Amino acid sequence: MKTHSLKIEEAGDRFKYGIVPKVRVSGKWLEAAGFPPGERLTLTVISPGVIEMRVCGAPAPTEAFHLAAMRLDHAIAADKTRRGE
Repeated sequence: MKTHSLKIEEAGDRFKYGIVPKVRVSGKWLEAAGFPPGERLTLTVISPGVIEMRVCGAPAPTEAFHLAAMRLDHAIAADKTRRGE
């Protein structure tokens, strides 16, 4: 599984409506990962700091998938703690 690092940017007007976080995702790798131009997406917050991005109409994840994702999330957090990050 290849990872990509993105920056969370600021969007909005500091004085009128306030600042909100914004993430832009683009690149040839996105289409290679199954996200072609023109498709609609669904974004699901799995846990704080974890968002699942799916092309609309893609099969919904099973409960087993969510359990595996949570275990992976905890394993990554534990590894970062061990390394002092």
